[in-house]
Formats: sequence, C-alpha cells, structure tokens
Amino acid sequence: MSSLTERSVLGAGLVEADALPGVLVVGQSLYESLLSWLSSPAPECLLAQDWPGAREQLTRQWVGVLVVDTRVPLSPGWVQELTQRWPDVRGLLVLDEASEGETEHAAAMVRGGDSDVALPEAFQCLCRQHLPWTLVRAVEHAQQHYWLERETRRLRAEQALSQPVVQARLAAHRQQLQQSRGFERIIRLPESSLDGLCHLAARIAGFDIPVLVTGESGTGKELMARAIHSASLRSEMPFLALDCGAVSDELLESELFGHCKGAFTGASAHRIGMLERAQQGTLLLDEIGDASPAFQLRLLRFLQEGEIRPVGTNNVRQLDVRVIAATHRDLAAEVAAGRFREDLYHRLNVATVALPALRERPEDIPSLAEALLMQLASRHGVRVSGFGPGVLDCLSAQPWSGNVRELENQITRMLMMTTGSTIGLELLPEALRTSPHAGMFSEEPYREEPGREERGREGWGCEERNKGPVRGKAGGAARSEARSDDRSDIRAEQTDGGLGAVPGEHCVRDSHRQSHPASTTAPAATLREQIELLETRCLLDALTRHAGNKTRAAEELGLSRIGLRAKLKRYGIDYGIEGGDAAGPSDAQ
Repeated sequence: MSSLTERSVLGAGLVEADALPGVLVVGQSLYESLLSWLSSPAPECLLAQDWPGAREQLTRQWVGVLVVDTRVPLSPGWVQELTQRWPDVRGLLVLDEASEGETEHAAAMVRGGDSDVALPEAFQCLCRQHLPWTLVRAVEHAQQHYWLERETRRLRAEQALSQPVVQARLAAHRQQLQQSRGFERIIRLPESSLDGLCHLAARIAGFDIPVLVTGESGTGKELMARAIHSASLRSEMPFLALDCGAVSDELLESELFGHCKGAFTGASAHRIGMLERAQQGTLLLDEIGDASPAFQLRLLRFLQEGEIRPVGTNNVRQLDVRVIAATHRDLAAEVAAGRFREDLYHRLNVATVALPALRERPEDIPSLAEALLMQLASRHGVRVSGFGPGVLDCLSAQPWSGNVRELENQITRMLMMTTGSTIGLELLPEALRTSPHAGMFSEEPYREEPGREERGREGWGCEERNKGPVRGKAGGAARSEARSDDRSDIRAEQTDGGLGAVPGEHCVRDSHRQSHPASTTAPAATLREQIELLETRCLLDALTRHAGNKTRAAEELGLSRIGLRAKLKRYGIDYGIEGGDAAGPSDAQ
C-alpha cells in the first residue's frame, strides 16, 4: 500500500487515533527518544526492558508495532515465539551502523546464534543514523498496515457469514418479483371459475410446451401469457409479444425472423428478429388466427425444427424459444373453413387455456373494479376512496361485451368526471343505470320543469342584464333566467348521457338541445364524445353567466379570446350579437 493511500486513510479521518494499536518499544533510550519525536496525537507507547517484559506487554495490551533496539540483549527464540503467538504484529529493528539493506546482519543479531531462524517478512530494518524521521514514518505506516489487515480480515469474515443471508434474501426477492408478475396479478375470488383456470395454467407453466390462450377481446390473454412465463423455468429470460393482426405479411416475417442488410427495399441495416431476441425466453404471438397462410407455414417450420432463416440470407440459426399463441377466434372452426393450417393448429394446441368472459364471472367484478380504480387513480393523480353505494352492484349487473377493457374505460371516464372522494352512481351513463341489467339500481329519468320551456322563450328574466340573445346554429334563439333560485334547482338535475351534474348549468340546456339534438336522444358512445359534450356545456354556461360577453367568459375559462372563438366555432355555437359581442353590465356603464 502506497504512503499516499495510507495518509489518505488517516488524513480523511477514516481511522481514529484511539482505533490504532499501541507501539511497544524494547529499550529505554529508544523509548524516550520516540516519545519526543512523535507528534500529537501520538499513539500509545509502551516500554519493555527485555523480552520477558515485552511478552507480558504483548499478552496484556493491544500492540500492533514492536520496535526493538538491537543494543538490548534479547532471549534466544524470541523471534519464533513472536511469529507464532502474535503473527500480526509488525516489527521494526533499529541497527547501529549497519545499512538498511543488510538484513542478514540484522537476523544474526536477533536470532541469538540460531542459524535456522530467519527474519520474518513483517520486520523492517532501520539505521540509527537516519533517525528520527525514518522511525516516525515507519511507525505510522506499520500501524496503518496492521489496522488495514485486521479490517480486511474482518470484512472477509462478515462477507462469509452474510453470504447465505444475502443469497436467501435475493432468492426471496426474486420469488416475490416473479409472483408479482405472475398469477397473483390476475384478480379473482377463490370461488371464481378463473381461479381454477389459473391453477391449471400454473401446472402448464412447468412444462416447456407451446400454449394456446383463447378468449374474447379484453379478457386478459396477454396477462395470462405473462403469468405463465413468470411461473416457468424461463422466467429470468426475455418475454416478448408480437401482434400478428396489426402487421402486414412482409413486415411480420421480417419482425419475427429478422432480415439482413439489402434484403428488400428499405432494409438499410441488419435486424435481429423477435425470435432471436427472445432466445431461451418466451414469445407471445397475439391474434395468431389473423396470420396469413404463408406466415403460418414459416412459423410451422420453426415449431417443428426450432430453426429460423432471416429474410435475405441462407444462414439457418437454431433457437430455443417457448411460443405462446393467443386468439379470440375459434381456431377449430377456422381449420374447418380452410383459413388456418391444421398441422399448425395441432402444434400450438398442445395445452389450451380458455379464458372466460367477464359476464361469466360477475362475482369478480367488484374486486376487479376496486383494483382498477386504485390503479387508475394512482396513475392519474386523483384522490378517491372508492365507489359509492350501489355502484359496484350496478357494475356487476352489466354484460360488459368488451370485458375488462370496457370496464377499465368506464372507470376511467367516471374517475375523470368525479369531484368528490367517492365515485357516485350519478357518474354512470344513463344507459347503464336504466338498462334492464341494472334492475333496481336505475334512477328516475330527467323531467323538464313545468313552464321552463316557455320561460326560456320569453327572455333572460333580468332585463338590465339582457344585452344580447342566445342564437343556435340553426338560427333559433333561446333565453334562460339567471336568478339564483333557479340555478340551485337546475344543478340538481341529471345531465344527458349520464355525465353527472355540471356546476352552474342553466336553462341554456334548451338552446343546446335545439342546436345539438343528438346529445339528448342518446348518450355519447365514446369518451371523446363525453368530453366534447362537457366542454360545450361549460362554454354555454360561462357565456350565460356573463350575458354573452366573450371577453369575460374567456377570462373565467382560462382561455384567450381567440381560443374561445375557436371552440365556439368548433362546436357550432353562435352566441352573441351579430357584428360584435354582448356587453356586460359594467361595460354598459
């Protein structure tokens, strides 16, 4: 170890002065000189007049460095005793006139006439004429060397003792990761039909064979494939998925088997196929029923021989990849119709996992909905505590033709619309609340307030605030009252399409129904339509509150005037006086 490294150990404060071993000096004069030469804080120095005294000090004290004055007569055999009983102690021999390199002369002086005694490697010879600085530096270095050797042995011992514990923790952590990616992620109740299917899939995972996963769209075929991979012996290797129905025939072959440079137009570089990237792992071929006959033939060759040939080359490569195929089609019917190869079907159909539709396991819907809600709330940063009364029962009563994917989309829409800590029943679309599947969970449909339509045709109700009419795109005008007592009644009404109450909604609903009749006859079918409907109502509501003043409405909505005009044009809303905007009460003064 270099002196620079040694100084950095002490200079950086990594070793305290009291953590270093003591220095034992054999010889009175050398002891007194060393005490005067050492700087503060000095290590503990001990004195011994002869070897028996040094033996006693070594037995009672923690000594790391032994400084021997060769002028002091020592007992025969002290070198052997020192190396046998205290092998870690570093020795410094102070010679009179001999040079530092004459180790044989020093050995003859310390072994007491015994020619078989060799000077230990831990001993260093110093010339007296070079004192004091050589001795001070040698003492410091010997102490550091002694401490570093002890630390090295301690760390090695700790490593040897902790190795089994670390290995056990790593194995437990690895198993926990595998379980978190496995069947534990598939949410189901113990009495569910899916639970028995998961047990079957876990048994299949232990056999290194192709697996065919079938089920309707949105039932979680890829999730089941990942669970099978995580429970298999290939769990530490890659898992890749390829959608055979989303890629053309030419690209599908290149994506799966790879291609060489110049194999076709646009192949500017060598590409490794997914089969080769999934070596010793698992490859999921999603929607295998949509694959073309040519691709089916290439895939059959790989399943039979385990060989691939990248596009544009004659080099054949041997691979070891487990194939899991998934489809929503009935492959047996496809084989009968001649659209799917029978030999490929039998190659893939070694073990089949048929996932049930969500409507076939309604008992899992409450647990699944709550798990999806927590996951989506965490992803979008929304704080909710759960579903309100009756919501889970209503969700469980739905047929869910889109299965889990449709349920997830519906919960996302409800989460987007909520303003409270729970997801209430009013956030469900009216089609779900009033469907025959919902039964007793449907609510009373919206009823127009008596006389409301007539009041809307008469005017705004507050003439001093009426600075402009509300015009629909078709040219028909409608007005609404702005009295605060009317607003509280209107807020309590249900909105079209099951969006829930929109704060500050007024009689301008009638105008919106005239210009957008589709929004009142049927609920929006997609999330985008629901958002557009909500934006339209917010725009109309802001314009109504500010009596058609677009500048103030834009400020309230956080839009620029140009941005507000663009949205009004997008949704076909003609709100204001032709040739200019309506002025608010303060503008007229």
